[in-house]
Amino acid sequence: MAKKEKLCSIEGCRSPSARSISMKSAKKAFSGFKEDSRRAYLCKEHYKKYRKSTKKDRKLERLDW
Repeated sequence: MAKKEKLCSIEGCRSPSARSISMKSAKKAFSGFKEDSRRAYLCKEHYKKYRKSTKKDRKLERLDW
């Protein structure tokens, strides 16, 4: 049985998803989403943009450890 491949959740993007992140953290980096669910599926390019836009927040979060 073939597993259905998820597409990127960003509006207008038809690329296959590479990663999934929480919708709460995804809305910090992006504004337009196709559906409203718990998880946001991001393609390779959008995941890279997400990582760049949240780099400072993640660094500060790691300093609390």
